[in-house]
Amino acid sequence: IYSEQTLSGGYAGYFKRDYNESGSSACVTIIDDHANNTQPALKVYQDGAGNGIFIDQNGNDTALYIDSESTSAAILQVNSPVSTTGNIIDVHEANALTTGSGLRVHSDSSDTSTRSLVYIVNDHASATGTTALKIQQDAAAYGISIDQNGNQSALFIDADNTDTHTIRVADPKNTTGDVLAIYQADALTTGSIASFVSDSSSTGTRSLVEITNDNASATGTTGLKI
Repeated sequence: IYSEQTLSGGYAGYFKRDYNESGSSACVTIIDDHANNTQPALKVYQDGAGNGIFIDQNGNDTALYIDSESTSAAILQVNSPVSTTGNIIDVHEANALTTGSGLRVHSDSSDTSTRSLVYIVNDHASATGTTALKIQQDAAAYGISIDQNGNQSALFIDADNTDTHTIRVADPKNTTGDVLAIYQADALTTGSIASFVSDSSSTGTRSLVEITNDNASATGTTGLKI
């Protein structure tokens, strides 16, 4: 079957169903039924400045549902995009959200293999202007919330930087609140609220913990209170 549009404002194909029943079949079905076929079942080629595929989902169900049996190949892949100032994936103006999420990744696998549910890689050392993950929170709520229920560190940082801070709080605007607070550590028995350990053999002058009140006019400031 070959169909070509030659009339202005026309279309090469049109399928419509308006029948009052729940039905048991899709309006349009494409079946590529041989396992040796490596070509796409449906290919969309768009040269114009319009959507490649446009879905207008008005019913209360998933707009794009994928049932994939692939095990080692990506289920959804954006291959070698050439975007420069545009976003590769953009969830735009999700202003109707109440208890839903903009993005949710869920796994209930019991496999003990090493893996990351979300993995962000900036793989070029010269990309010094790239922040791997940026969060902007304008509401009076947490920027990041970690609910660690397993018996392991809630936040682990493997840092290979040599002459910059591993953790840096830059220019905080706190006036009456604490810049860093470890609050209600009431379950402590033999553990510590904070532990600083160094096993370096370097003879260079350094301080494991340094507290500096750097303004001579701050006469009400105690450097360390116990």
